[in-house]
Order: sequence, then structure tokens, then C-alpha cells
Amino acid sequence: MANLSVHLDMLLLEGVPVSPGSAPLAFALLLVMYVFIVVSHVGLVLLICVERSLRTPMYLLFCNMSLNDVFGASVVIPRLLQDLLTPSGTRHISYSLCVLQAFCAHFHASVVHTVLMAMALDRYVAIVKPLRYSLIMTHRAVLYLSLSLWGVCFVMVLILILLSVRLSRCRNYVSHPFCDNASLFKLSCESVLINNVYGLFYTVVLLGSSIGSVAVTYMRIAVVCMTRRSGSLNRRALQTCASHLASYLLLLVSGSILIILHRFPSLDQHRKMASILFHVVPPALNTVIYGLQIREVRDRISRIWTRTHQGTSRRQLIPVYTKTTRSETLKYFSSAFNTIIPQQLICKLHKLGLSTSLFNWLLDFLSQRLQAEHVGKNTSNTISDETLYRKEDDLLTTWCRDNNLQLNVSKIKEIVVDFQRGHTQHQTLTINGAVVERVSSTTFLGVHISEDSWTTALVKKAQQRLYYLQKLKRTRASPPS
Repeated sequence: MANLSVHLDMLLLEGVPVSPGSAPLAFALLLVMYVFIVVSHVGLVLLICVERSLRTPMYLLFCNMSLNDVFGASVVIPRLLQDLLTPSGTRHISYSLCVLQAFCAHFHASVVHTVLMAMALDRYVAIVKPLRYSLIMTHRAVLYLSLSLWGVCFVMVLILILLSVRLSRCRNYVSHPFCDNASLFKLSCESVLINNVYGLFYTVVLLGSSIGSVAVTYMRIAVVCMTRRSGSLNRRALQTCASHLASYLLLLVSGSILIILHRFPSLDQHRKMASILFHVVPPALNTVIYGLQIREVRDRISRIWTRTHQGTSRRQLIPVYTKTTRSETLKYFSSAFNTIIPQQLICKLHKLGLSTSLFNWLLDFLSQRLQAEHVGKNTSNTISDETLYRKEDDLLTTWCRDNNLQLNVSKIKEIVVDFQRGHTQHQTLTINGAVVERVSSTTFLGVHISEDSWTTALVKKAQQRLYYLQKLKRTRASPPS
């Protein structure tokens, strides 16, 4: 009995399903991919930690994904490389190490989903609630969110593995390239009904919450982009969300392939290769997607490369100093705040590496400044320029022509009330081909109206009338009979 227990404590792994002639090529490819995954992900994490402008919630959450990808690749790939150099009949692994590998493999797959859910939440807050982004997604909130997503996955996977460990073992052969939960409970001859029920519950909860939250998040983002109708907002949303959506679809497709192949026993070899690629391809492509598609990361890498190259070139130059006369000129811009183009300003600030929430705040403040007329309980339609004003004049002209009325253009006056510091050039008003005279002041029904002080004149006249009424009230004068 003791010999049987010792025999079952050492398991035999199937390893990578390749022929001996293809083993060197598979070893080289896996080694190159593993080195690329580790170097690229660690490099991005170090870059985010060093560059202060990249320490935003979006990239801090991406650090969770990078660390998890390195963790998942390190759990599976080194063991596969060892098995490729070992004959098929001598690929032994202890039961305790097999349990640990199964736990880490499922833990990696679970954390990928929860990290992408957290990143979807971050994109939702940044686009839908840009003014509250800095208040909601604080560093403390990101820390709590990161600890929560790792902790929930740890508990769920721990229960999954413990349900398999509790079973007695009657076999010692693992028919899989590496250890996973299915390989563990297949070593037992007991009933695995509880394992199947909890495994189904675990899969439904993880995939259901992942797909549901990401779908709802992107639907809300799409609604906001369509209602605001801002080209720059749509471009930023597409730029930041495209990388996240590509990573999520890559994970979803690779995971779905594994689930589908489990339903076809005849495709067992394809399922084993797909399980290996699940721990290799998504981690490798995530660095490409985020490192090359996101402008901030790409600009930082090119800036560091340029800085290093220029530093090397400067050491090869000989400085020459000459006596020169230096003069300085103080330059002023006329109404710069009123004449700037918001889209160009956002692009320039974007190159400086500022946060996305600041872009959204500035763009919302500088663009789409709608105007409306409010009289009593009535409010006109919002307008952003003089288009509606010109349209109303055209409608009035058409109405007069349809009702056999003629406007006396020579008596019509136009007053432009502009509260900007630097007055802009307004288009002249034309009615029936005649230009309407533009004046600075006029009298209408006994009321003097001016383009700069008509409200002041009305207020002064009203104060004069109210002054005598207040005097009569203080003296308690009786009203006239």
C-alpha cells in the first residue's frame, strides 16, 4: 500500500504533442515567445512606473494585466520547455507541483477576465463622466479595485482546486501538456459530480459577469458618443477602447475555442495545442496591442530612444562659443482664449502626455458652447452659432411673401450684442437681396437700445421710477382715491 501511495505521488505528464523531429523547432519558438512576453511586459511596467505622466488609472490597471501575463506564461512555458528536452516516458512531476500548476493556470485565466472588466469600468468613467473621473478613479480606488479582482479570483480558484484535491487517486497519468483542474479530478475513480457542478457555476459566473459588464459598458459609451456628436471625443474613445476591445475579443475567442474543442473528443490533440496557445498568444499580443496602438506609450518609447540617441551624438560634438547680442521681445495675443481652435489645442496637449480626463474636461469647456434665449418660463432652442438666427429671418421673409406682405428693408435695423472681449466679424443680414443697415443704437417704441449699454439704460430708468415709489412707501402716503 505504501508503494502504491508513493507511485501515485509521482505523475507522468504527456507533454507537448509534437514529434521528436519537431521538438527543437517547438522549443526555439516557445523560448523566443517566452522571452518576448517577459521582456515586453516587464519593460512596459517599468516605463509606466518611471514616467510620471503614465501613472494614470488606465495604465496602472494595465500593469495588473502585464504582471498576470508574465505570471501565466511563467507557470506553463518553462515546464513545457523542460518536457521538450525530456523523453516522453520520463516526464514526471510530483502531485503537489501538479496541483500548484493547476491552481496558477486557472488563477491566471480568471484574473485576465477581471482585469479587463476593471479596465472597461475605467474607460466608462473616463468617457461618460469625464469631469468626475479624477474623483472616482483615484489611486486608492485603483488599489482597492486591483486587490479585489485578485482576491475574488484567488478564492474562486482555490475552491475549484480543493474540490479536486479531496478526491482519492487511482491513476498517475496526466493526458495533457500541463496540469489543470480537469487533469486532477480525472486521476480519481470517485464521482466528480460536485466538481462538475461547481466548475459549471464558476464558468457561468466568470464569463457571464465578464461578457455582461463589458457589453453594458460599451453600449453606454456608444450612446454617449452618439448623443454628444463630438468628433474629437469619438476619436479618443475609439483610440482608447479599441485596444481594450481587441484584447478582450482575443481572450474571448481563444477561451471559446477551448470550450468548443472539449465537446469533440476526436479533436483532443487540437484542444491540447489550443490550451498551450492560450497561455502564449494572448500575453504576447497584449504588449503589441497596448504598446504600439496607444499613442502615449509609443511616444514615450520614441522619446526615450531619441533622448538616448541625442545624448550619444552630443558627446561627439565640440562646442563653440561666440559673443552675441541677445534681445528679447514680449509678445501679446489679442483675445487668445476666444480665438483658439479646441481640436488643435487638445492635439497639442495630447502630445505633452496629459491625462485623458483633462482632455475631456477642456474639450467640453471649449467646444459646444450652446446658447439659448430665456424669457419667463419660455426657453428657445439651443444654438451654437448664427445659423438659427439666419434661418428665422428667412422664414419670416417667406411668410411675408406668402401672405402678400412686404418688408420695408430701409427701416429695418440690426444691432449686434457681443459680450466677447474681442469682437468678431459678423456676417451682414440680407433680406430680399437688400442689405439690412447695422447700427450701434436705436429707439424702439420709446425705448433707447444700444449694443453696449441698453441694459444699463433700462436699469437706470427703472431705478429712477422705483426711487420715488420707495419714498412714498416710507412716508406711508395713502394711494390716490
